[in-house]
Amino acid sequence: MSKFKAGDLAMIISCQLVPELIGKTVELVMPVLPGDEANHGGRDWRNQTDRPAWVVAAEGLYVLTIKGNLEPDQYTLMPDHKLMPLRGDFQPEQQKAKGVEA
Repeated sequence: MSKFKAGDLAMIISCQLVPELIGKTVELVMPVLPGDEANHGGRDWRNQTDRPAWVVAAEGLYVLTIKGNLEPDQYTLMPDHKLMPLRGDFQPEQQKAKGVEA
């Protein structure tokens, strides 16, 4: 998890349940280590995997409920290996193009 910190922006680079989320920018809210639980956004989050994950925030996300349903939400739990940091020299192409315009 060292490549991320709370408040960072990241891009979803993999999502098997909702492939439409690939390429979406999210804000990292809080880490949830393997086997840990956290509460945020009115939900209890459980990382039942063996990999670190983050509660992330953005409009148009989905949460997988305990009953196995996908529900629209502004938060979701995303494994950190499915996220790419958006800081440093990285800028989306649209922002690069705007910076060149006079």
